[in-house]
Amino acid sequence: MASLQLLPPELYTAILAHIPDFDLRKAIISLARAIPRSPVPQDLLFHSVTLTHPDQITQLSRCLESCPERSLCVRECIFEADTRDADAVVKLARSMANLTCLKLVVTLPYFPPVLLDELLRGPWVKLNTVGLHFKFPVRGNNHEPPKIPCFDAVLEALCGLESLRILSIVQDPIERAGPAPQSWATGLPRTNSGRTSSSNPLVFDANDPFASNIVQPLFTPPASFAFSLDNPFVPNPAEPYPFNSPAHKPLCVFNSLTPLSQTLPALRFLRLRLPSLSVAKQVYAPTSVLDRIELLDLSACIVKDYDVKRILGRFANLCHLVLDNTGVLRGEFGRAEWRQLGKDCALAGLRKAREREAKVKEWLDMGGRAAILPGESVPGEIREIRILPRAPTLLSLCATMLNYVPGVWFTVRQEFEIGWWAGMAELVAITAALKTSFTSGMKVVKFAANMNGPEDDEGINGLQDVDMADFEVDVAGRICPVLCLAGPGRRNSHTPGCGHRAGWEVWKDDL
Repeated sequence: MASLQLLPPELYTAILAHIPDFDLRKAIISLARAIPRSPVPQDLLFHSVTLTHPDQITQLSRCLESCPERSLCVRECIFEADTRDADAVVKLARSMANLTCLKLVVTLPYFPPVLLDELLRGPWVKLNTVGLHFKFPVRGNNHEPPKIPCFDAVLEALCGLESLRILSIVQDPIERAGPAPQSWATGLPRTNSGRTSSSNPLVFDANDPFASNIVQPLFTPPASFAFSLDNPFVPNPAEPYPFNSPAHKPLCVFNSLTPLSQTLPALRFLRLRLPSLSVAKQVYAPTSVLDRIELLDLSACIVKDYDVKRILGRFANLCHLVLDNTGVLRGEFGRAEWRQLGKDCALAGLRKAREREAKVKEWLDMGGRAAILPGESVPGEIREIRILPRAPTLLSLCATMLNYVPGVWFTVRQEFEIGWWAGMAELVAITAALKTSFTSGMKVVKFAANMNGPEDDEGINGLQDVDMADFEVDVAGRICPVLCLAGPGRRNSHTPGCGHRAGWEVWKDDL
C-alpha cells in the first residue's frame, strides 16, 4: 500500500485516461477511498458534469465560486435539469472557459432568446459540441395558446463557433391550442323542444314525435387492411397519421435556417429535429458551407422524396442520412420503388454533375469562354466542359415506414441492393466514357474537395482539373448502404451499421 501512495500524480492521470467517461467518477472516488493518502487527481471529478436537478445548478455554482480553478477543469457540461432560472445557467456556463461540450435543455418560455444568444457568444475557443433541446412544459390549461419565442438569432451565434464539429438542435412537438372543452351531450341530436335526445331517450316526446332516440356508437370501427407481399408497406387508412397532422400543425422555435448558410468549416455531425419546419433545401442549397458533413439527421422535419437525391448529391462526405418521421417513404412502396430508391442513392452524384454542367454551359454561352481555365492554354477553343460525377459515400439510409413488417425485410433489402448495384454499373460506364473523352482532348473537371467561397456554384468556381486516377471507381471495395426502417429509439431492432447506431455514439443519447 505504501508503494501505491508514493506513485506520482502524473502516473495516476495516465492510468485514469484509459477509463471511459461514464466510469471515471466512480473510479476516482473508489481510489480516493481505498488509498486516502495517494495523489489521485480529484480535479478529474469536474471533467464531465451532468446536472439532472435544478438545485444542482446552485450547488455547482457555489462549489466553483469557492475554488475558481475547478471551473477551468470542466470540459463537458450537460444541463438535463429544468432550466427555468436562465440567468443562473448562463452565469454558470460562462464561468467554464475550457468547455468542449455544452448540452442544454431550453425550457420555454422561461429561457429567453437573448440569454441563449449571450451564452453561445461567450469566449469559447475549444467548444466543439453543442446540443440544444427545446422543451415546453405541460400547463394546467392545455387550451391556452402557447407563446413561442423566435430563436433565429441563436443560429448566428452558433455560426461564430469555428471549432464546432457536432451540432444537435432538437425540439419537442408543441401542439397548437385546441378547441375549448365541450359537454358530453354537445354532439347529440337535438329535438324541436331544445332538449337533447339523450335527456329522456326511452320516453316518447309528444312535441316531436319523430325525434330520434337512436344511440350513436362511441367510435367508428377501423377500416380493414389487406396485406400484400408485393406492396408490404401500403399505409393503413385505419391508423392515424403519426406526425404533422394538417389539423394540428405543430409550432417551431425557428422561422428560418438562413443563418446556417454562413460557413461552418469544422462541422461534421448535424442533427436538426424541428417539427413542421422545411429544412432540407435550407441545408443543401448553400454551396459554400457544411462540406464536411458525415452524419445528417433531419428527423421530424418536412423532407420530401426528391430532397433525398439532392442531399446525397450535395455532400461529398456524407456517410449516414437519418430521416425518421419525415415525408420520405410515406407513399406506396413496392418492389420497383425500392429498386429505384437504391439506384437513386448510387447515382446522386451523377444528378448533381448534370445539373452543374447545365449551369456551366449557360455560363459559356454568356461569354464565359473568355475566362482562363486552370491548365487551359487556348481558352477560346473551349466548347464544352464535362463534370466527373462523385462516387457515392453513403453507408446507411434510415427512415420510418408505416406498417413496418420485419418479416418482409429480406425482400425489401434485396430489391434495394439490386437497384444500388445497377446504379453503380451505370456510374462506372459513364465514368469510362468520360475517360475516353478526356484522352481525346475534351475538357473534364471535377468538384473541388472543399468549396469555400460565396460564388462556388457560378461559372467554373469550385471546379478543378481531373487526373487519370480520378476515373478509377473501386466497385469491389464498396458495399451497399445499410437500409434501416426501424425508426428512432433503441426499443426497435436496428440493422447493424445503420445511422441510428452511429448517431447514438455521436450524440450520446437515445433519441
